[in-house]
Amino acid sequence: MRSVIDLPALVVGLLISAAISATLLLAHRGSNNKRGWAAAAGLVVLISVVAAVDLARESPRETHFSTPVVAVAIATLAALGMVRATRRIRMLFRAPLVFVTALILLLSGLLFAATYSQRILPF
Repeated sequence: MRSVIDLPALVVGLLISAAISATLLLAHRGSNNKRGWAAAAGLVVLISVVAAVDLARESPRETHFSTPVVAVAIATLAALGMVRATRRIRMLFRAPLVFVTALILLLSGLLFAATYSQRILPF
């Protein structure tokens, strides 16, 4: 019986979203904006490098390098915005909001980037 859902890809997306959420929530302890922006930039670079290495290992490369870069940038910036917007909310409600935002925008960012970024970006 085949499934429509690619389970390993969904698990990787969940793990990446959890890493983005946890890192940004930890970086914004005490309302330190510089540390939050630095953590967001570091996340985008780190996850983009890991994705580029993974894409480079494929023999018939069908996915452009810009696809994961754009998707991770969208998800990280959206999660950063959610972290900053929910400063006054308790962590019990704040963490799931940031996680869901990161997950939804990571997956939709991948779809958007796979469709449009290869037409706009040269890499």
